Order: sequence, then C-alpha cells, then structure tokens
Amino acid sequence: MVFSLTSCGVDTSDMKIDYGKSEIYTKDDVDAAIEVILDEVNTWFAIDKIYSFSYVSYEHNSEYDIVGYANELADSIGHEPNFDQAIELECDFHTANFADNEGFEPNEDYTGWSWTLARTNGGKWHLVTWGYG
Repeated sequence: MVFSLTSCGVDTSDMKIDYGKSEIYTKDDVDAAIEVILDEVNTWFAIDKIYSFSYVSYEHNSEYDIVGYANELADSIGHEPNFDQAIELECDFHTANFADNEGFEPNEDYTGWSWTLARTNGGKWHLVTWGYG
C-alpha cells in the first residue's frame, strides 16, 4: 500500500505499511501516528527515503508496559505523565549523502528503527522517543 500523506522532503512514494493485528488501534490510528513521525522526519534532512512502517504489538506482552514507559518519558517531551495509550512502529529507511551531519551514516539503509508515540483519551499522538534500543 502506498501511503497517501504528503511528505515535503522525504521520499515516501513506494512506502509500505504493515498494520499488523491490533485489538486496540485502527488503520486510522496507525496512519495518524505515522503522520506525526513524518512531520518530525521532515525536519531532520538526513532521511532520504522511507521504505516501510510496521506496527509492533505489545498488546499481549505482560513483560513490557509501553504506556508506563511513555509516561516515564513524558516530562522529557514537555507532557504530563497521563498517557493512556501508546504505540510502537518500526521503520526502514535510507539516509541522504550528508546524513552524518545529523548522526546517521550517510547513504545507508536502516532497518527496524523504532518510534514510540503516546496519547491521552484518543487525542493527538505525541512522539515520545525513537531509535534503536
């Protein structure tokens, strides 16, 4: 599936989305989270092309409290720690030739890059953290 959102600087023309299976989040929820990520990525100038996004499900994992994790990080993004939903997406992308100016290796593929977003009462997603780890 080709993503229909517009992206100013990053090539998303062939981007695929794996919505996975969720009992909590709809396709629209995932699309809204991706839109927040694309808004952030378009300020970096280091990512040239996004290949894919995949939903990562923690719905049945009692070992990992993704909402609790998002609330632990809430202060660092200027948000009250009152999130009641959190989502994680993974992304595969290619960097630009000058990406080393922003901490990435230039002209490289990155796979499994993680994005954690959270929201309260079904509101707007907030980007909490990203990267490997």
